[in-house]
Amino acid sequence: MSSSITAGTPLKVGAIVASSQLWEVPSQVTFRLFDSATAVNPVTSQAFDAGLWFSGGQFLAGKTVRVSASFTNTDDLDMSKPLWLETVIDGTLIGSRQELVAEAPPVVDISVENFIEARSGGFIFPDNTVQTTAGITTETDPNLAAHAANASAHHAPYTDAGAVAAIKAADGPGSGLDADLLDGQHASAFASAAHNHNADYVNVTGDTMTGKLIVNPASGTAADFHGYVEVRNSAGNSTVSINPVFGRIAFNDVDGHTRVYVAGNAGNGGRINLSNASNIVTARLKGDDSDGASFITLTDSAGTATIKIDAQEASGDGAEITMYNTGGTRTIQIDSDSGTQGGYIQLYDSAGNATITLDGETGGDGRITTQELAITGGSDFSEQFDINSPVTPVEAGMLVSIDPQNPGKLIPSNEPYDRKVAGIVSGAGGVKPGMMMGQSGTIADGEYPVALTGRVYALVDTREGGEIRPGDLLTTSSVPGHAMKATNAEKRSGAIIGKAMTSLKEGKGLVLVLVSLQ
Repeated sequence: MSSSITAGTPLKVGAIVASSQLWEVPSQVTFRLFDSATAVNPVTSQAFDAGLWFSGGQFLAGKTVRVSASFTNTDDLDMSKPLWLETVIDGTLIGSRQELVAEAPPVVDISVENFIEARSGGFIFPDNTVQTTAGITTETDPNLAAHAANASAHHAPYTDAGAVAAIKAADGPGSGLDADLLDGQHASAFASAAHNHNADYVNVTGDTMTGKLIVNPASGTAADFHGYVEVRNSAGNSTVSINPVFGRIAFNDVDGHTRVYVAGNAGNGGRINLSNASNIVTARLKGDDSDGASFITLTDSAGTATIKIDAQEASGDGAEITMYNTGGTRTIQIDSDSGTQGGYIQLYDSAGNATITLDGETGGDGRITTQELAITGGSDFSEQFDINSPVTPVEAGMLVSIDPQNPGKLIPSNEPYDRKVAGIVSGAGGVKPGMMMGQSGTIADGEYPVALTGRVYALVDTREGGEIRPGDLLTTSSVPGHAMKATNAEKRSGAIIGKAMTSLKEGKGLVLVLVSLQ
């Protein structure tokens, strides 16, 4: 891009569009400028009403159409560096990204085949040259007089009486010039403006109609816009248009910009488009996304797709929902039917790399896969156990030991330095389990969460081991479910439940314990 063009200066941009790329009359064209050939986000963009180029369906008459405009959103551009242009029509990228070069801009003057456009003061021809009326000369045919003489000789001029006689003769026997055979019908067959029509008629001057309106399209290859119905407001802008050939209806705002577009024949099935105030299509509903299933696309205010909902991801598969960030990168995918037939959720980072996977069916089990797991609801690692305690009620903070009479189950501890000590019932002092494990329906399951590691409050009695201070090793005592300070070095091996993290000077109470069986 030449450095002689400064930021803020309007830049003329454009592209050549083949009519084969446009299977319907578009509503909006967007030009996007990028600072590299592979950049994801545009530096700036600008949308234009497609009616500037495609009004009346002219693009159907030839092979190509030039769409160009004065691009004014250039305030943030560094015009001393290369720029690339993308052309998007109704949300569809046309062609490939082109580099803008001041000496050879991508605007190519190719107009609709065999089309001459009238301009004020002259004409513009297919080669894009302009001829002013001042440069147009006229020539007189030297044989004009002879042609006129031949025309006169072909039939002598009618007299007044002769003209009336000829009309009467053509009107049929007995005609009194009463139009009794107009189009083969008597005048009484044609409704007047004062008539209240109950048949297939419409009076544009405000007459009432209780019947129906039928618009029949013409036959033939050039009937694309025959039978076209349009409703305009007082400003002359089209607010509703119906195309019966393609089965399409457009609802426009007061300025004529399409806001709701309904197509009964849009490729494979029906389609509904919704546009925002900037003429950008922000929602699309397709009745058939080439696989017979419906498809919904939602975009942000710039027209970038942020949510896609597919009722059938592929033939034989279930639904899929995909979400994208503002740069167009997929960040969330929800699949109702993964390769294992179960539900599937995938989360991605900003670069599109999968970081969290929730698989509803992996070898018959659910699975969560991630690099890092943060748990904020609790602070200990617990397993579920059944606890036999016929005398002492089970409560949070109790020390429990292995029950030698019932494999896989526990009992409240009740002897000093018990090497069968297994853990502490979690939940005392308001500190909950952070993670609980167990297998339902097996011996590795139970009613109570027992902390095997982590931080948990424990019931303590100082009457046997004395005052407890942070760092003291704790073991079981003779008081059921209560811990004491382990003072006997010989007995405490294999009977330690963990280390005290808080103190208790005397009596019974709760002490925070860092569980570490040893």
